[in-house]
Amino acid sequence: MKKLIILFCGTLALAACGNGLEKKANEKLMVAKAAYERGDYEEAKLQIDSIKILYPKAFEARKAGQALMLDVETKAQQKTLAYLDSALRAKTEEFNAIKDKFKLEKRCRISTSRQLPLAYTDH
Repeated sequence: MKKLIILFCGTLALAACGNGLEKKANEKLMVAKAAYERGDYEEAKLQIDSIKILYPKAFEARKAGQALMLDVETKAQQKTLAYLDSALRAKTEEFNAIKDKFKLEKRCRISTSRQLPLAYTDH
């Protein structure tokens, strides 16, 4: 009987600790969601990663964190894509503005090793 009581108390203590871990993991998840909503994607990734590291047994919070991580990465990639697209447009305009100042000249014949100066041959 005494062993049964000790086992029950031990199980109860573990269950209580697990609930506290899940609560702390959910707090981290809420911080990550707030960072995501304000557009701070790096902070959101950091918080989600900390859930994985600090609370490996908080399965529900980790599952929700993985779903949020997909959204965070998608938004971060869309933001990067928009930046790169605008940079490409700007550089294309700069190129078009100066490309007429240059003239492309092609050599009509190919030089052989006999026609190259001695410095450019293997001799």
